Amino acid sequence: MEVVNGNKLCLCAILESHVLINKLNNICNNVFPNWQWLSNSNYCKGGMRIIVGWDPSVVTVMVLSASDQVIHCLLEMVTDKKQFYASFVYAHNLYGKRRALWHDLARHSAFVGSHPWVILGDFNVSLELEESSSGSSKVSLAMREFQECIEQIRMTDINHSGFQFTWNQCPNASTGILKKIDRVMGNDIFLNDFVNAFALFEPYRISDHCPAILRIPGTVVLKPKPFKFCNFVAKHDNFEETVRAAWGVEVHGCHMFKLVNKLKGLKKPLRKLAWQRGNLHKRVIELREKLDDAQRELDKNPNSIVARNSEAQCLRDFNDALIEEEVFLRQKEKSIGYEWVIHEHLFSKTISAEASTFMIREVKAKEVKDAIYNIGSDKSPGPDGFNAEFFKSAWHIVGDDVTRAVLDYFNNGRLLKQINHTVITLLPKVKTPDKVTDYRPISCCNVIYKCISKIITNRIKLSLDEVVGCNQSAFILGRTISDNILLTQELMKDYHTNRGVARCAFKVDIQKAYDTVDWVFLESILRRFGYLDTMVKWIMTCVTSTSFSIAVNGDLHGFFRGKRGLRQGDPMSPYLFTLVMEVLSLLLQESMTEENRFRFHPRCENLKIINLCFADDLFLFSHADSGSVKVIAEAL
Repeated sequence: MEVVNGNKLCLCAILESHVLINKLNNICNNVFPNWQWLSNSNYCKGGMRIIVGWDPSVVTVMVLSASDQVIHCLLEMVTDKKQFYASFVYAHNLYGKRRALWHDLARHSAFVGSHPWVILGDFNVSLELEESSSGSSKVSLAMREFQECIEQIRMTDINHSGFQFTWNQCPNASTGILKKIDRVMGNDIFLNDFVNAFALFEPYRISDHCPAILRIPGTVVLKPKPFKFCNFVAKHDNFEETVRAAWGVEVHGCHMFKLVNKLKGLKKPLRKLAWQRGNLHKRVIELREKLDDAQRELDKNPNSIVARNSEAQCLRDFNDALIEEEVFLRQKEKSIGYEWVIHEHLFSKTISAEASTFMIREVKAKEVKDAIYNIGSDKSPGPDGFNAEFFKSAWHIVGDDVTRAVLDYFNNGRLLKQINHTVITLLPKVKTPDKVTDYRPISCCNVIYKCISKIITNRIKLSLDEVVGCNQSAFILGRTISDNILLTQELMKDYHTNRGVARCAFKVDIQKAYDTVDWVFLESILRRFGYLDTMVKWIMTCVTSTSFSIAVNGDLHGFFRGKRGLRQGDPMSPYLFTLVMEVLSLLLQESMTEENRFRFHPRCENLKIINLCFADDLFLFSHADSGSVKVIAEAL
């Protein structure tokens, strides 16, 4: 009752209830008098294994079939009339008896066909080795049979959070085992139709199983879903004609304004092209069935030219649909701070005059095209919905306008706010994220912005070797990050022993490193490293003119301006952050030379090494005395 009320559920399935059939109605009516209930007691010996209850004012339930291990239902939401199939599972403890369940699910999959289907329940077996705390190293026969069933019916775990292990063996001291044997899974059609659905595994408390909650947020359509260009549309017969027609509309304004508005005008006709292809998953299923029929006909009449031609055509259509589905799925997987005081003498190494002048040379059309073509076709699109594949496929139509818009930026330094708008999306860092810090924020930038950023990046990265010390090896041409890894391993040898000179090592994880870079500080060090005003203006306009929206369950929410930080996903960010980290190295070196208190790590004195950088991770080395450690602390 607490789980149902606390989560405002409209339907629940209770497994292993031990309620006698003659007491079911009395118990259920006392707890939830307005709900309707059913069970699989007719298929069980000595009670019932599965009880299903629902609120008829919210959802209607039609029982299709049942056994002692599963109840198959058809659910329909009262408000929007959306339907999907649901199967509630309580598998047997013995794997031999579970085989009947696997066969049952396979038969039901054929019945469900191309409709949305979700399976919830206790399967009494894990799917992967890491889903057990016992650390098993071998896939058992029971697991293999479960894996084969899931693969056959094409089920996938729905996005979930909460507990990783859903079953507790009620451990006594240290002898208990934790496993994931409860799951909430959906087929491709369910995941496509109910994109907001997610599962939550709550604490098991006095039970030995976690309650598994499936949430399907209401689908109130206030506005259409954000446009996203689907790569398979580029293969459509009418793609070029559609782009050419929309691109021919006359727009007045600067080149960048023209480009933005032409792209905006393309969204509706491109949506229509994608819609004409229909549901890709459903189309594959339909063409597979059509191919089966054609091959059966050919088998009956092997000498029939009509049958052979029909089979060949069906095979071509089916292969084309498979490629489109594969392309679609691959694409889918995928404050201004305070003033800083930095002494000029800190920057002993600067970029040469020749290199800094060469950086701001005129940008050519070939650079623009090369930058576009170097962006991965399956990279996530930005807020405008267009990915690199669109521009590559339609370059002969849109290329001139794209080139003029990009060159316009390098000529006048103005960047339209629509170009530099960014979507922040959260990627889980763990399998079962439970809090905000379990996610990594990634910025999805528009392709036109990425093109500008890549051109700048290609110019600044050639000069980094002149100013960045040897203690940084990532993102510097001619250096490999493995150099620092091997050096660190060598320096960390024998730390478990008490012999030798006293030595000290720190590993520092710079929290939210990219997000906390101060823009005033960044602009200041760029000038001190020797970048000319033109290059600094190009870089800082890209960094400081950004605005953000946040992607939540496929929808874009909010709009706010950036105040500080570098974006994960901007091609420029790793190289700019390398310069930021170089200032830390310079500060440490300055502290070392000015303070007589500092003594080097015994293995670092010859190379004068204090720190080694690995992106946002930092290793610091010194002699193990309080004076040296205090110097490092003050520099940090």
